[in-house]
Formats: sequence, C-alpha cells, structure tokens
Amino acid sequence: MRFLLAVVLLAPALLLSGCLSEEIDGLASARVHLETAGAEAKAWNGEALLLGVMAVEPSDAERLANEEDAPPYAASMSYMDDPFVGDGLAQAWLYLYGHDEEAFLVVVDHNGRVADTLVVTEENEETLQLEDVTDASPLGPWHIDSDEAARRAAAEVEGFAALAGRSDGNAFVSLHRPDDTSPPLWFLGLWSRQGDGAYVAVDAVNGTVYTEDTAPEVFASAPMFEDGRMAGEVTVLDPVAEHPFTLEGHGHHALYVGLARGGGTPFADLQAWLVSPTGEEHPMQVRSYLLYDSWDEVLLEYPTPGEWTVRVEASFTTVQQEYDLRWCTWDGEGDEPHGSYGMFGFSSDPCDELADRQDATATRAGMIGSWPRH
Repeated sequence: MRFLLAVVLLAPALLLSGCLSEEIDGLASARVHLETAGAEAKAWNGEALLLGVMAVEPSDAERLANEEDAPPYAASMSYMDDPFVGDGLAQAWLYLYGHDEEAFLVVVDHNGRVADTLVVTEENEETLQLEDVTDASPLGPWHIDSDEAARRAAAEVEGFAALAGRSDGNAFVSLHRPDDTSPPLWFLGLWSRQGDGAYVAVDAVNGTVYTEDTAPEVFASAPMFEDGRMAGEVTVLDPVAEHPFTLEGHGHHALYVGLARGGGTPFADLQAWLVSPTGEEHPMQVRSYLLYDSWDEVLLEYPTPGEWTVRVEASFTTVQQEYDLRWCTWDGEGDEPHGSYGMFGFSSDPCDELADRQDATATRAGMIGSWPRH
C-alpha cells in the first residue's frame, strides 16, 4: 500500500523555546479530528475500520493544490500556507476507512468540519490516485500522535531537524500498516523545491524511530523502479558467461528477465539460468530457427533483494553467439511484462514500457497514490 509520505521535523529552536504550532489557529494533530471522521465513516458503513491517516503541510498551498492532475480531494486538504512545515500538525487531515473491497475517504478541514468524502473502489482508485488502498490492512490500536512522532523524529534524526521549518518545503505525514505483520507506522518526509529531502518512520505503538539507513525494510512498501541492460557473447573457447546485477529495493511485486539472441552462429541455441541471491536457479532457453530467432523470459514474484546473476552457456554447436539481456522490476499494475523480439535482439522492450508507466507514478515508501509529486 502506498501512503503519502509524511514528515516530521520540529525545528530545534521551537523545541527548546516551547513555541509549538498548536498555538496557530487551524492546526491540529491527527487525533484531534479522528472522532469526527469516524462518525462520518460509520454513517457510510457501520463496520468500517480505519486504514490510514494522511496530511499535507505545504509552504505554498496554492501551488500544491493547483499541481497538474491533482486529485479531487487536493483542494479541500490545504487552505493556506503552513507556518511550521514538518511539525506533524496540519490544517486538514484525510482519514481512510475500509470495508470489504471498498474504501471511504473523509477530509476534515481546519475548522473541524467534514470538507469532502469519497468512496474508493478498485474501479476508480487509479483515477483518484489512491492506488491499492482497497487492499490496505486496518490500523489497529495506535498511541503515538502525529505531532509526537514529529518531535521524536526531530530529536533523534539530525537530518530531519535540520530541514524542519524551511520556507520552501513541503511535508507529508501518513500513518498506515505496510502489511499485516507490521505495526502501524508514521511515515514522515520533508523536501524542498531545491531537491533536499529527508525521511523517517516512527512506530505509532511504541515510538521507535527508523531511518532508511538503519531499517531499509521498514521503507519497503513502495520500491522504486529498477532496471538494467547487458550484452555479451559465448564462444567455443569461452562457453560460459555470467552477468551479476543488484536488486536494491525490498517489496517489488515481480522481477522480469529477458534473454534474446544477437548475431553469431546460425542455428545455435543458448541455455541460461537466473540465479537468486539464495542460490535458486531458474532456467531459460533460447532456440534458433530457420527464419527467425527466439527468446525466453522469466517473471518471478516478490524477488529477494541482493545480487542476482544470469549465467549463459553456449550449446555444443556454437562457435560464437552474441545475446542481449534485459531485466526490470514490475509493480503489479497493468498487464504482465512480455517482450517482443525479432532477429538479432529486442524489437519491443517491455522494460522500457514499464519504465515509462512506472516513472509517471513512482513513489517512495509511505505514500498513498501518486499525488503530490513534488
């Protein structure tokens, strides 16, 4: 599940002086409007359960709301510039509830009133830029509020504290469970228009603070697209070639690997194995025919991060054979990747197609959907 990245960061000066954002009219932590949102959700469905909470803390609210392709609920979430970006306090909060295969969004504004509601289904979640929310896990009990999560993050992560309160920044605060085995986590993120950014997660039950460096698995709910391209040859004198590549992200839906013949010995087959970081081997075979060359491809679900290897071996009839290798990750959206190959390599590259599609909605861990993009 992809939840809108959240962020922290109460500037150290504010922490020391006690000048907290609670004093600004209209700002609130997540729990302040929880009862209001819950009542609205129960009116929709009496058995609805809370799936997630999200807020935006913009330094430029008008720019954010007018972002190209902003979803319908964007305008109701932020009405004015946030004076203290990154303190876990916001002017509007989005609460996500669910029941069966549907989800229900409630936006509560800075006056504590319900500003917007939306029913989310599998049919409209992409249009609303709320991908995968209908499959989210219920939050369950949580005790750490958004402002407390921000205080803990700023106190323990120097990089977050340094970015707090910047006048050119936007913060995103989101609470969700990445999967059924995870506790509810606050994902807190802050970045500026110059590209500076910092991210942290805080356990909403016990307050433990995580960073991408200390606990990368915590940030695995929305891995970025990864891909690579390799080429090589095998000969009668050097019949085996190995091509290692590293899969860095946790939580990918699938790994695609394609192998296609290039120029070389006519009618020579290629045998290959995709070897996982744990040593599991997945065979591939590329046969050569009279009028066209062939290819083979492998699609593995939920691949393990680490070093993978493609081992290519020549057949006994091979004198010299060139080949192309293509690998990439798939997020599970749309049709499964399949290549189209002609003589001497790729004619339609499935990884290029995936890159175009996934880069358009690429998210970091802790995000729900693809808005906002900056």
